[in-house]
Amino acid sequence: MLVQEEQKQQEHPFKEQIWQLFQSADRANIEMALSWIKSLQIPMFQELEGLKTLYRASCGQRVVQMGGKEIQQLFSLEHLFIRQRSLYQIPEVLGRLQQLKKLSIFHSRAKRLPASIGQLHQLEELSIQMSLLEELPEEIGQLKNLRCLHLGQLALSYLPKSIGQLQQLEELQVVASPLMYLPEEIGQLSSLRKLVVEHSQLEQLPKSIGHCCQLQELSLRNNKLKKLPSKLCSLQLLQWLDLSQNELRRLPFALAHLPLLRLLNLDGNQLEKLPCIKNWALLYELSVRDNQLAKLPATIGRLQQLKTMRVENNQLSALPLSIMDLQELRSLNYHKNPLRQKDIDPELIVWLNNNA
Repeated sequence: MLVQEEQKQQEHPFKEQIWQLFQSADRANIEMALSWIKSLQIPMFQELEGLKTLYRASCGQRVVQMGGKEIQQLFSLEHLFIRQRSLYQIPEVLGRLQQLKKLSIFHSRAKRLPASIGQLHQLEELSIQMSLLEELPEEIGQLKNLRCLHLGQLALSYLPKSIGQLQQLEELQVVASPLMYLPEEIGQLSSLRKLVVEHSQLEQLPKSIGHCCQLQELSLRNNKLKKLPSKLCSLQLLQWLDLSQNELRRLPFALAHLPLLRLLNLDGNQLEKLPCIKNWALLYELSVRDNQLAKLPATIGRLQQLKTMRVENNQLSALPLSIMDLQELRSLNYHKNPLRQKDIDPELIVWLNNNA
C-alpha cells in the first residue's frame, strides 16, 4: 500500500509545476502552489516534511507547517548551513534548492547523502563533516560548477570515480578520514590547484596525479605513504609540498625537478638521504626533522632563497661547507644530531656560531 501511495505521489501531473513555482522564490507563486496543493489534494506531505526538516536545520526554528514565507526563504538561499546532531537523514528535497552556491553539513548523524545532491548545478562550495558517512554518491560528479570540496571527520575509505568529472574543482580537502587510496580519475581534475589529504590512511598515490598540471599546493601529511610516484615531477607549478609524518624511506630523483617549489616539509619519515636539490632555486623553507639522514647534499648551498632549514634529530655527523653560501638563511636548527667536531670544517664552526 505504501509503495502504491509513493507511486501515486510521483505520478501526479502537477507536481513538477509545484516545484517550479517554489523554485521561482516568488512569494505570489509560492502561495499559488500551496493553494493548489490544498485545493487539488496534491500528495506532497513527504516533500513538505523534508522542506520543514531543512528549514529547521538551517534556521534553528521549529515550524508547524511550511508557509509561503518559510518556503520563499528556503528557496532563496545561496548558502545552506546545516549543523544538527539530531539529523539522521538528509531529505531528498535538498536537490530542489537550486539557488544554492554553498552547502555546509556538519555533525549530522546521517549515513548517506541523497542522490539528489547532484541536481545542485549552481553549487560552488561543498563542506561536509559527518562522522558516520561512509561514501559519497556517484551523483557528486554532476556538480559541474563545484570549485571547493572539503571533507572532514568522515568514515570515508574511498572517493567515487565520478569525482574526476568535476572539471571546475580547484580545491579538494580530505581530513581525518580513513581514506586508503585516491582513484586514478583524480588525474582528470585539470583545474585542481590545492589537494590536501591529511590524517588519513593513504598508502600510495595514483600515477595519474602527475596530470593535475595546475596543482600548486599538495599536503599529504600524516598518512602511511611508503613511496612516491616519479610522475610528481610533472607538477611543474607546485609551490608547497608537505609529506611529513609518513613512512617514506627515499624520494624519487624526479622530485628535484620542481622549479617553483617554495616549501618542502619531510618531517617524521625514515629518509636516509635527500636527492640532488640544486634545482629548487625558489625554496625558502626546508624541514627534514626526525628522519635518518646521515648527510646533507653538498648542492644544498645552491638554495639561494632558503630562509629556514630544520634538520634536527637525524644521524648527521657533519654539515656541508656549502651551507655558508646560503646568504638568505635566517633560521638553522641542527640539534639532536651526532655531530663530530673533528668532521666539521673549522671555518664552518665559526660560521655556525655566528649564524645558527
